[in-house]
Amino acid sequence: MTLTGPGGVGKTRLALHIANSARGAFADGIWMVPLAELSQADLIPSTIMSTMGKVGPNRTDLDDLLALLDNLELLLVLDNCEHLAGPCAEIASAILERCPKVRLIMTSREGLRIDGEAIFTVPPLSLPGAGERVASGSAVLFDAVALFKERASAVRPDFVLSPEDEPQVVELCRRLDGLPLAIELAAASMRWLPLSELTVGAANPLALVTPHRRSSPDRQHTLRASLDYSYELCSPGARSLWAWMSIFRGGAELDAIRSVCGPDLGAVEPLVAELVDKSLVTLTGDRYVMLETIRQYGSELLASAGDESAARRAHVEYFAAMTSDLEANWSGHDQSKHLGWAKMNQANIRISLEYCLESAELLDTGLRIAAGLWSFWAACNFESEGGMWLTRLINADAELSGSPRPALARGLWVMGFLTVVDGQLEQGRRSLDRAIAMAREIGDLAAEANATHARGFAELLAGRIDSALDYLEHSVKLEHGVPEPNPFYAFALLTFGLALCFSERREEAASILERARSLFAEGGGEFLYSWSLVFLGLDALLSGRLDAASTFLTDGLARNVQGPRNNQGVIWAIEILGWTALYEGDARRAARLMGGSETLADETGPYLAGFTTFRRLHEDYTTRVRTALGGQVFEQERSAGQRLDLEALIAAAIDDSRATQAPKAEVSPAKLDLPLTPREREIAERVAAGLTNRAIAAELVISKRTVDTHVENILVKLGFSSRTQIVALLTSMDSASSRS
Repeated sequence: MTLTGPGGVGKTRLALHIANSARGAFADGIWMVPLAELSQADLIPSTIMSTMGKVGPNRTDLDDLLALLDNLELLLVLDNCEHLAGPCAEIASAILERCPKVRLIMTSREGLRIDGEAIFTVPPLSLPGAGERVASGSAVLFDAVALFKERASAVRPDFVLSPEDEPQVVELCRRLDGLPLAIELAAASMRWLPLSELTVGAANPLALVTPHRRSSPDRQHTLRASLDYSYELCSPGARSLWAWMSIFRGGAELDAIRSVCGPDLGAVEPLVAELVDKSLVTLTGDRYVMLETIRQYGSELLASAGDESAARRAHVEYFAAMTSDLEANWSGHDQSKHLGWAKMNQANIRISLEYCLESAELLDTGLRIAAGLWSFWAACNFESEGGMWLTRLINADAELSGSPRPALARGLWVMGFLTVVDGQLEQGRRSLDRAIAMAREIGDLAAEANATHARGFAELLAGRIDSALDYLEHSVKLEHGVPEPNPFYAFALLTFGLALCFSERREEAASILERARSLFAEGGGEFLYSWSLVFLGLDALLSGRLDAASTFLTDGLARNVQGPRNNQGVIWAIEILGWTALYEGDARRAARLMGGSETLADETGPYLAGFTTFRRLHEDYTTRVRTALGGQVFEQERSAGQRLDLEALIAAAIDDSRATQAPKAEVSPAKLDLPLTPREREIAERVAAGLTNRAIAAELVISKRTVDTHVENILVKLGFSSRTQIVALLTSMDSASSRS
């Protein structure tokens, strides 16, 4: 087995741990042979034999080593093979072929690529996920934090990891990529630095240094020295690619690497393969990713080579081209694929926009990128971020010229639209009025039509229905005049149809919404198609067609979940299904669904997108449901809905049979022959009942982190990837049990 990974990840320590754990399993012992300081390949056999105490003055070749190992039963650990990878591969192959009782563990920054080799990539130490909440006092359960605490206590016996300090230590370990070497260097600095200063200094982990330790090689005295060692092992081409790939954030697909790095470096595939082999880059899915410390080192290489400006421009040009592709396909059959690409590359998009803000020449490109991503910002719940980028770009442009032109007009209408969707109506209206005026001035019909549509949407959210209808009807006429293909025409029809639902012209609403739906069906875009179903459901409900309303709404909700999930779309569908349940005579279901939609809104932004008329309807229906149930029962049912996690709430809204049953905490008898422990069965039952991990933790009086771990174990044991599958399995088993 070859243990691979970047410098400082703990390959040697893991090998030692394995060796110690295997003591007694090998009749002829376990031998650890360090090769880090060895520079001559022909000395490897004699070094191994010397370590075993068997070498003589003339016994230095491979045959002598094989003769020694023949018929011995032992574990041989060759540590730090990367600088002698070829010779080590030859020796390992010969041992595997000639010495059947010998087992090998190699540590290397790259695999040996020989028959019989199993590669294990040593991962960094465990850390909380980005944005994950950690219960007070439980951060030490993560390996990276535990190592820091242990090493800091060794150099400062008075050090205590208090709950108040935990967030700083978690962030410190996260900046250090969970690398044991970097964490140990940081902890050693606690001898002379307070934690607050150390956390600030970790912004540049390459500068971390610890006093010389006689027990460790020079390359482990600083993280930079470890990476210098990796750099020396790379070919010139791989060194250059390391530098150029540092321009990416969060990794990149091979096409992106070819486009950004290829023009200057030529064929990148063999160089990427070399960086992967040397554990400097990791292939995760279809993305090539560097640890942040490795990327920072590459950034310094890029700057010292004088290529930073060229790499930035190439990066911006690539993501501008990809954004244009997304914009051209935002309403088509590949919508989900393009939106998924944008979400996966959000870190790269952000850094591209930062580059554009730093260069006057790239401001228009930045406006095109940010405006072209409008469907991503809106569909994937990043309205605030999209509006922020456009605000910064437009303000930067105003300081230079602010001259009327298509890029600025488009930026203004998209900024206005996103600001409106984010609930800031007055600010959004100002941007949209400016966009309309500028578009008319320069004769940009498409920008004028889109800005007019967004302006009508702002009026609709504010509850000014007549004014909204004026803008929206005019936007439909303008969009109709824009050259084909123009998917914004269907979008304008959709919003116009929604406004008609709340007007005295409601008889027109269904036909307009049906027309929008048919256009979305032809184009293939699921995002707005799902919204058309929700609006048709609302129209059917207001018209008294309950069966049609339920069908439209459940279909719209299901399609939203299957595609790029939009939180507002989920909230609207569940809310209106609650209203429908009231008319169907099921006030309990209505209270649960409405309670669940309220909780979702708390987590995702302004409730019902700040839609004044819709909020009034919510308050009206809340009063009706409370009256139907009585205050106490209403609060119980609404609370039950609020306790459901997102997956369980969606399942309850789509499946009437599940929705009519309040979440139950009672544990059923053991489920057939599931491979679960009694505690895991308890938790699986509660997951199936729709309880969140936090609610399960409170009920069982255990930590949420413990519940998280149990749920992860349940998924692994059952071969599942989501909680919904647990719900479906246990529900089907309940049904089968009741039938028998």
